[in-house]
Amino acid sequence: MWLSSRRAPTLLVSLMLVPVLAACPGDDGDASVREVARPAADAQREADPALAAVAGKLGCTASQYDAGSQSYEFQPRGSVVLEADGSYRHLGFREPSSGEFRVDARGVVGFTGGYLEGGELSPMEDRPGRFYLVFPANPDNRWTCGRLEDGE
Repeated sequence: MWLSSRRAPTLLVSLMLVPVLAACPGDDGDASVREVARPAADAQREADPALAAVAGKLGCTASQYDAGSQSYEFQPRGSVVLEADGSYRHLGFREPSSGEFRVDARGVVGFTGGYLEGGELSPMEDRPGRFYLVFPANPDNRWTCGRLEDGE
């Protein structure tokens, strides 16, 4: 893809996280496009199959036991969107909170940044697509999360 412009050089970024393109002046004064190297960490995250395996939207709830009625109450706590590039968004507030995550060898997701900072999302044994979420800022102690279908 070649661009031509008489304006000053600009930086173009692809929406699909493919190589970044930058316009730079050519010999004739026109801007020509060349590929600029991305940081190695970005490329590694994109290629990590563990990140892609957990990517998706999870709905989370907190449960609280009510001794009077001898039953559990379930309170929705929003959703967590895990992206294949290693970023996450917690959609439980007026303003979404975001950060990054990594997956360890056991399949446990660790969060850095945002509301879930320092938290872990652990798969439930014998319950595919279900997880326990614990993190320091959590007043409910532990949430349960499950995969949501597209559009939920």
